[in-house]
Amino acid sequence: VLQMGAGFIGCIIMEALAARGVQLTVVEMGDRMVPRMMGPTAGGMIRDWCEKKGVRVFTGTRVEAIEAAPEPGLLGKLASAVGLGSAGHGGALKVRLSSGQSLDADLVLLSACNTATSDGRPDAEAFSGLAQSFLVAGARALLVSHWPVASGAASRLSVATVEGWLGGAPLAASLRQS
Repeated sequence: VLQMGAGFIGCIIMEALAARGVQLTVVEMGDRMVPRMMGPTAGGMIRDWCEKKGVRVFTGTRVEAIEAAPEPGLLGKLASAVGLGSAGHGGALKVRLSSGQSLDADLVLLSACNTATSDGRPDAEAFSGLAQSFLVAGARALLVSHWPVASGAASRLSVATVEGWLGGAPLAASLRQS
């Protein structure tokens, strides 16, 4: 799971997912964790704590592109069928970072409020450029909000949805159950 954002809401979600053993990578464009609330020392301490919990953290890094991963070839499909490859949850994405690194992600979480809000122009699209970029990249599902979300509610919804999905339920069913 790749989480975009390590602000206040993001850290609540991240801690809950890490406590459940989710393999998690976090990308934060600010120079530290919780950049709007913490100074460099406290932000560094939070990063160290997250990394000790097994979370991969990229700060000062932006997501430059999210693309549908190429379909596995015949050998990859055969390996998955006999249990030698990873079947995953389907719809894997390739995420390219501003650091030049490339990550694989089966699921991308946006940890922020108003992730679907248009830019306010009278002729604006229904979704923001951020939400649209995921759909254009081939995402088959997207959970975004058009309103400010309370931190506790956002965390509970996100964590319960990911837990259900990791348990084998389809993403939509996991969201409904959450």
